[in-house]
Amino acid sequence: MNKDEVFINYLLSNRIRKLPPAHANDVYQLYADKYKKWISPFLNKHNIEEIPQLLLLNTLKKTPDFFIIGNKNFFVIDYSMHRYFYDINYIFSDNEFNEYIVNAYIKLYMEKAYLKERIDFCHCLCANTTDIEDYKLTNSYRNDDTIQYLCDKTDLQEMFLLLHEACHLLFCTFDKNVKESEGFQVLKDNLQPIIKINEAVNVDDEFYEECYCDYKSIFYTLEETYFSTKLSNEEYFSLFFLTLVNVYVLQFFERCQNKSYNAQYNFEYDRIALFSMRMANLHATLFNFLSAHNQNDEIINKLTSVYYASLDRAADIFSKAHQISQCLEEEISNSISEYEHLTRKDKIYYIENYLLLVNMNI
Repeated sequence: MNKDEVFINYLLSNRIRKLPPAHANDVYQLYADKYKKWISPFLNKHNIEEIPQLLLLNTLKKTPDFFIIGNKNFFVIDYSMHRYFYDINYIFSDNEFNEYIVNAYIKLYMEKAYLKERIDFCHCLCANTTDIEDYKLTNSYRNDDTIQYLCDKTDLQEMFLLLHEACHLLFCTFDKNVKESEGFQVLKDNLQPIIKINEAVNVDDEFYEECYCDYKSIFYTLEETYFSTKLSNEEYFSLFFLTLVNVYVLQFFERCQNKSYNAQYNFEYDRIALFSMRMANLHATLFNFLSAHNQNDEIINKLTSVYYASLDRAADIFSKAHQISQCLEEEISNSISEYEHLTRKDKIYYIENYLLLVNMNI
């Protein structure tokens, strides 16, 4: 086994693979096409001619990534993120389905618990939520027209997210050039009024990088899709804001798995403030694009309405996510003793079948 294979196997062991779908070859071809359509031209445009090798995964980690081994670059796409975004889009597609956000977040929480080797906790949670995805058996979830409509929305979010990760690759490759570029400096200047409002929050280079990656990825996505989308203006704009919300919840649930992480954490004040600043930066980028392309006041007003509505939705979602994490930590921790008679091996076997995992790498 060569060095590349060793590292890739290590990467997989830290993500925990899910069983591949029955049509795995079709999925790989689909993502090879997406990579060729989205990522390759974007990197070429920014003077990266040798495109990283694509690694397509289906894991509990969900997030995209990239890494460098020697002189080889690899770009990781985890298509389980698409399913996560898709489910959230379904849940918000009709007020009737909004209650299922609890189901989706409990499922996400158990996945993050398993990634952190919380076997007893994860097993107990799985055993007490056997019907958590029954809503996916309904006709509304499986309707062909619904699937196509939601896939179109989810693809747009996925494009934004993958391009954001590709921007981090630009930073890694051209760190000094990017930070000294006129675009990066203008972005930093434009962020100062937002930062001043939140002056109690520490802003570091990582925050500026995240905002720059948001800016570059959203602008490219707009250039490629805005004038051809079949979505309404309101739907189109809201998807970008919801993408940031979805990622925040995922990262928050990851942090909750640390034993030292107190569930009272002061509502994660700093992180939510930084999130709000990224949302403001996203709004500014969308606004500047629309203005540069002479879009009328009605469309710009729709963007502003969507932005404020998205902030309200984010506050509601974050409140639910925090409530769910607190409730699960209290209730499941009190129920774990009911399963003390089971061995660790039995619990792992149950979890693997419940979460449809390839194998156990812990």
